[in-house]
Amino acid sequence: MEGQAPSAAAAAGGQAAKPSLAAWKQGAVQMTMASAGELVAKAAPKQQKTSSNKAPVKRPKVDKPFLEKTKEERFGSKPREVNMSKQVKDVLQFLEAHQARERPITWEEIVSDAIPAWYDTVEGGQLYNVLVGNDRVAASAHGFMYRSEHGIRDKATLLRFLREHPQGVKANEISDGYENVLRDADQLHAEGAAFKLYNAEFKVDVYFAAPEKRTSAPPDMAEVYLKTQLPLDPAELIASLSGLGIRSALASAASSRKPISLVKTERVKKKRKMNIRHMTNVHMADMLTGADAQQYTSIDRR
Repeated sequence: MEGQAPSAAAAAGGQAAKPSLAAWKQGAVQMTMASAGELVAKAAPKQQKTSSNKAPVKRPKVDKPFLEKTKEERFGSKPREVNMSKQVKDVLQFLEAHQARERPITWEEIVSDAIPAWYDTVEGGQLYNVLVGNDRVAASAHGFMYRSEHGIRDKATLLRFLREHPQGVKANEISDGYENVLRDADQLHAEGAAFKLYNAEFKVDVYFAAPEKRTSAPPDMAEVYLKTQLPLDPAELIASLSGLGIRSALASAASSRKPISLVKTERVKKKRKMNIRHMTNVHMADMLTGADAQQYTSIDRR
């Protein structure tokens, strides 16, 4: 009772009572949660804003193959001035893409499928004459065909070209052959008909033709070959070949061969004639010849 009296007196006097430890902890937790809620509320709009302002992902543009493109996709629909070199390049690209065709491409087909209307479409005009004289074009009365640098037109000619160049062929040297020439080269490599190595110096793939597989002889031919016995005596072999009308190489070698002597002949040394004019002391020729010739025992003294 005595202890409660001061507390009551303090309360009556207007002094507030101190909060307990549990109440203080509860208030601190509530303040912390309120602060965290305010931070989350402030951060949420910013996150939404950044996500809405994010630039869309650009997908890579897939280029169509040349044969699948229309004239409008290649040249557009708006007429414009184009120089002659660009016109020739476009026609060459069209001819190169159609190398698989067996027949030439006529000028009418080039005008309708290869070039737009604002190019030089006149037969016999400047573009026509430039194509006729171009090294990459085989022009004839039937039309035009692309002429590659090495004459590679298909997979068979590609393999033949690799066999004709055993030192190897770079990929960029055959790339103008036809549209899928490098794909066929890789296919030859997969089939074992060619080797493919990377050249680190030139940074390019190099193709080599694999050795050709040997075909086995027919059984009857092999049997005849195994049963044939050649004469062991060279004279009999020469006579057998002469009977067949064949001149033996052994006979030619025997006639041109020099006889071999087992006795070693001694070589006679020839005496060398001394010519005073060929000596190093030509200036002393008058001292060594004539009536006043002097005798020298050494270089330093007489």
